[in-house]
Amino acid sequence: MGACRFVKQEVPARLILAGACLVLLFWAAVPVRAQSPGAFEFRDTLAAQSTLSIELGRWSDAERATVRLLLKRIGKRAPGLLARALAAGPVSLYRTAEDSPDHPAAAWARRRHEASLIVTDDFFRTGFANGLGVEYRDWLFVHEMAHLADPVGTLGRSADWRAIVGPRIARITQTLAGDGLSLRDAMFQYRDAPARAQGLPSVYAAISLHEALAESAAAVFFAREIAAGFTVPNDVAGFVGARLFAPASEAEARKVRAYRQAALARRNGDLQRAADLLDRVLSEMPGFTMGYYLRGYVRAAQGDLPGAGADWRAARARLPESDARLRAELQAGLDWIAAQ
Repeated sequence: MGACRFVKQEVPARLILAGACLVLLFWAAVPVRAQSPGAFEFRDTLAAQSTLSIELGRWSDAERATVRLLLKRIGKRAPGLLARALAAGPVSLYRTAEDSPDHPAAAWARRRHEASLIVTDDFFRTGFANGLGVEYRDWLFVHEMAHLADPVGTLGRSADWRAIVGPRIARITQTLAGDGLSLRDAMFQYRDAPARAQGLPSVYAAISLHEALAESAAAVFFAREIAAGFTVPNDVAGFVGARLFAPASEAEARKVRAYRQAALARRNGDLQRAADLLDRVLSEMPGFTMGYYLRGYVRAAQGDLPGAGADWRAARARLPESDARLRAELQAGLDWIAAQ
């Protein structure tokens, strides 16, 4: 989940978006429709399948208008990004006065088990630019849209993206370590120069492959607005434009829908339906990392510990080292199985 702190000074650059020249008929009152099966839905109550645990506020007319304009702007510059975000179904838009459960944020996305974008009071404050001279709110909105457009992390952990960004992240980390700083220390000190020297717009982009993709998406999207001194490298811009700003294939959308339906079935106690959905999608797409991840939990709940272990090992083997949290979670599951 991408998130950034709201401060009344320079905010670390957040999102990268680069233009895609693909045609998407788009925009009706709230949503972007046309080639996408979903729409952006302003909601004052939680969707039935939501797992959010926040206090919701009501959207004002002015706030709805602000978000519509942001969506319309993306639809004009990068219609494929919106198409990809909506490919697996509608995206719920929520309003709250609360911060992200992980750390203070003006907006954040939920993307894997459900598709939602949550915005806070701070999101509607204007006049604050990030370190590249782009309105903080606008950058953040594109950043979170990029996360929604890669809901199960397929692009973010792809071999092509790892080859482009992985070495850059390693060099950034090494430079900061030489100054006695961790990535998170540097992020909260706005030490973005080492990242920009490597072609990433902010040190936050070096936190993970997924954040690098979202930040780079924003940088590509706002290339015209970025102040002099930073240019997105051609290989980064090329990947963003050709992959993230291109509408998802039907196979990709089907994979995400199956994952979300299986997650909901598991949450509702219908383990057999969850297993059937995941069996089907994994038979069609055996490289689907998060499918193995989720099916491992389903099999563990069914008492099939050998099957769960096999799935978790398959998922872990496909995860890059930078997916440290998920790798640790899977290893903990494997350790638990071994102890039974």
